[in-house]
Amino acid sequence: MAEQPPPAESGGAATQAQGSRGLAASLKRLQESVEDQRHYEALQQYKTLFYRSAARKKPEALQVLEEGACVLLRHDCTEAGLELGLLLVTHLKTADPDVSEPSKQSIARISDAFGRLEEARAKHIKFLAQAVEWSKGKEKGKCGDPAIHQRLAQAYDAGGEAAQAHSHYVRGADTSAFLSALERWAQGAHAEEEGLFVVRAVLQSLCVERMDSAEALLRGGTQLTKARLEEGSPQYNFCRLLIAACRKKTPPLFQVIMGEYAATVRADPSFPEYMGRIGEIYFGIARPKSGLQGLLA
Repeated sequence: MAEQPPPAESGGAATQAQGSRGLAASLKRLQESVEDQRHYEALQQYKTLFYRSAARKKPEALQVLEEGACVLLRHDCTEAGLELGLLLVTHLKTADPDVSEPSKQSIARISDAFGRLEEARAKHIKFLAQAVEWSKGKEKGKCGDPAIHQRLAQAYDAGGEAAQAHSHYVRGADTSAFLSALERWAQGAHAEEEGLFVVRAVLQSLCVERMDSAEALLRGGTQLTKARLEEGSPQYNFCRLLIAACRKKTPPLFQVIMGEYAATVRADPSFPEYMGRIGEIYFGIARPKSGLQGLLA
């Protein structure tokens, strides 16, 4: 019996396959332009190809920007890579306001390309800061994607910018990395101040409504060498009871903690503000309008 030929592709499938082949060929030519050091020409052509795809609402618009940014960054074209990366984030604000996983993976791949270039750290931070804003989505008050916050924290940390790194570690995805950073930052601190690093991180986590992170930081804080929070100490018990009160939403326990652990609350000038915010979020206790700045902005 003669072998039958494969069925012909339908019109729509054939057109789609042809379009995919055309895109692959275009991207290959653009990569060759970058390899030939025609960087500016390639940048403009990447942008033209993106705008053409976006105008037709084609899904490959995102692919064009991601691949373009990564190719340019691999060839140390940091300004051009940043331009395409920021254009990608701007595109996502309208094309993907629901913050899908594939889009987050595109952000991660561009971040990885930035990460190998130490001299591009400031541009990497600028890209990730915009990505965090996109990842907050349509709902007001959301923190943004923890994985992107984690990347931003590590970029700041690598540059020695501890305060900015701290703000994003609080919202990040890796409490172990946060604890390691706290231990490093505690070097040189007075012995009586060491435990406050973990207490501060626990309070800040509660302020951004991340109770699981607060618990993980408390557990991990007892295992540190520097910045160690001794299990059973007043500072440890303060954190343990506060997390329990927040979980159960019991205002009387919160008021008892404020009284019994007043010395811990007064141990750092920022702690009363954090406690005011926690009282408001979990127990409906109004506080004066002072506005938490910096880490809780």
